Amino acid sequence: MAGEKKPMTASPDAAPASPRSAAPGQFGTPIRAPAPAAPVVAAAAAAAAERAAQEEQQQKKAVEFKQKHAEFWAEAAALAADLGVDVNFVVFLPGGQLAVNDVFHGDVAGAAARQRAAELREARKAREQITMLEEAEAQLPELKAALESRRQELMAAAASTSDADGPDYFAEL
Repeated sequence: MAGEKKPMTASPDAAPASPRSAAPGQFGTPIRAPAPAAPVVAAAAAAAAERAAQEEQQQKKAVEFKQKHAEFWAEAAALAADLGVDVNFVVFLPGGQLAVNDVFHGDVAGAAARQRAAELREARKAREQITMLEEAEAQLPELKAALESRRQELMAAAASTSDADGPDYFAEL
């Protein structure tokens, strides 16, 4: 066809294009292609090792974050349940690009019931203490009478002994 280009074939008598492509023996020994450089291979291995170390470090950070987040989550849930308040917290993921928002709604009725139960326990303890005081107060006259009779016995025993035995320590009672 007209206008088509045909590939050119080199004639056997033509000179080689460059000394690198020359046949052996012509222009000396041919230049060989350089072997891959050792620093290039070492750099590629170092880069692969660095990537593996970074991935391992990221995995460790992710595991640590999950553990800390689970602890914080449990504390927030316990706080919401105990106090009956809503707890809203935001935890930023490592790197600071993402965040996790958790909300715990407190059980207001449950917290009020626990508060009421605590108040009733305190009131019961106070009543028990008042009852013990009233019982001690009721026993006080009996104890006073027993003490007075013992004092009288000691005074009589002291009076029966002579004054020569020593001073009377019970006279002031």
